[in-house]
Amino acid sequence: MTLPIERRWAVNNTRQFLVDLMDPNKTLVPDAVRKEAYHCLKHYPGEYHMEDAAVQSPKMWGEQTEKRENGEDEEIKDKAIIREAYKSRWRMASRFIYHTHTDLRSIAEAWCRERCEQHEWDVKQFTNTYEDTFRFEFEEHFKEFSTWYERLDHN
Repeated sequence: MTLPIERRWAVNNTRQFLVDLMDPNKTLVPDAVRKEAYHCLKHYPGEYHMEDAAVQSPKMWGEQTEKRENGEDEEIKDKAIIREAYKSRWRMASRFIYHTHTDLRSIAEAWCRERCEQHEWDVKQFTNTYEDTFRFEFEEHFKEFSTWYERLDHN
């Protein structure tokens, strides 16, 4: 029997597998495979969607909890509130903004999750026609993302 947390893990790992297939630095696969991975990811649920699914249907996707040092479960929602408050301080003055195509949202979000802490980046969807806006707290993340995205966009 598959547990809800295992189901969510499988979806998240499959997303990462597809992202890795698209990265020529990680895999040696034909361009056709990279393109197919891109098409699969286009509408694939992101981490945000999986977290939302866990909240809305915990029996299917598992509740978002983690262990405290004393062994008690702590709801991640509490930590999310703290993260969101921290984010709101730097987002208002953020100079590190990058606009992306909406079709590349899933892989751009995956890049951010892999390389940045959750509170160090933010994405606003559909800020313009077929455009999302990514904001970064730190210039280093912004520069790395810009370089990565430009290479991706030209492939």
